[in-house]
Amino acid sequence: LGNQNEELVDEAHALHMCQLTKSVLEGYDRADMETYAQGSGGFAEMLYEELVAYLKRRSKTPSAPPLRKPSTMSMIPEFNHTNALTERLQILRLVYGIQVNTQLRSDQLDLLWSMCVLPADKELFMTFLANASAEDPGPQLRPENAMYNVDRLNPAFESNTRNDVFQKIFCSEYVGWENLGEPAYQSFQK
Repeated sequence: LGNQNEELVDEAHALHMCQLTKSVLEGYDRADMETYAQGSGGFAEMLYEELVAYLKRRSKTPSAPPLRKPSTMSMIPEFNHTNALTERLQILRLVYGIQVNTQLRSDQLDLLWSMCVLPADKELFMTFLANASAEDPGPQLRPENAMYNVDRLNPAFESNTRNDVFQKIFCSEYVGWENLGEPAYQSFQK
């Protein structure tokens, strides 16, 4: 039954639910956002698990667009997986960045990396890692927080996790730098 349900996921709807969750969270001020995220029984973990589930579904999606009848092509827009992954990573960055007591672990990051199969997915994840590895330098406009009510985000993981990620991902011989573009190289410099 679980495998059948995975095939029936409406990705556009699932993404809208993630965006709605983020919008509701952004309706709070920073202190209330932290309180809600920490006191909601694994809110950050739930969002992490949603990203894992999405990447599992993504790995089963063929890279070529599905064939459609010409009559339906104009009515159903193509789902943009790059935007869907970007949105989910931004939500994860916001939730883990506003919390102090909850951070991503090395094994969680390793799992996400192993699930990024396309070069574009890897680039997005490498950019996420670079942005999430340190505290923000100060007030700035950021896509993770459209309401701009969060001046600064904490690192999403500890420095020892950052070092582990750097060695396991960025310095790995299996990164496949030859297939990655400028965003991946820029993330390496952060």
